[in-house]
Amino acid sequence: IHCKAGKGRTGTMIAALMLFMGEFERAYDALRFFGIARTHNGKGVTIPSQIRYVHYFDKYLQENRALVEEDREGEVGEAREVNIVKFKLHTTPHFDLDGGSDPYFRVTNGSTIYKSEDHFKVQHYKGAANITLSLPKPLSVKGDVRVVFYDQDKFSKNEKMFQFWFSTRFLEVSSTGAVRTLSLQKGELDGAVKDKKCRLFDKDFSVDVLFE
Repeated sequence: IHCKAGKGRTGTMIAALMLFMGEFERAYDALRFFGIARTHNGKGVTIPSQIRYVHYFDKYLQENRALVEEDREGEVGEAREVNIVKFKLHTTPHFDLDGGSDPYFRVTNGSTIYKSEDHFKVQHYKGAANITLSLPKPLSVKGDVRVVFYDQDKFSKNEKMFQFWFSTRFLEVSSTGAVRTLSLQKGELDGAVKDKKCRLFDKDFSVDVLFE
């Protein structure tokens, strides 16, 4: 098994395989073992979305181990369909010369690509404690979802700020059946996690995905 560096995608698959084979009971231990065995600094799988999916697989096995061992995974059921209504950014990313940014996003779900700039005007924000980007109409998604945020620049190439993947199968649901808000901290966002010196993102930067 190999990928570009032999750590990220490779480690994701190996950690998942070790969980499946029963070498480890929990995702944390499988990921930690791979990191120690593969690298000198123990940093194996470091991309938050990849780590998230190993934990998804861990949860899947915990809930469906009997069906998996009997090769009856088809009985587990499909991922739920949900509607995204808005994104909330807590604190403003610093991608422009004035310390602000012009955020817009794209959502990929299967063959569908939603481009926010086609639905509402991109605005400039500076020093805002919260940025709310509401969709004109709910966006229906199901299964694996990729969200990428960009900074629009009038004088140079638009810049990718961060991204994240999530699965609707593993979203939390309240006692009333409502899908809970998905909240991701800076350390759980691909790209933003690398900003250790807080040059582009404040230390308490986070993103909420709200559903209806």
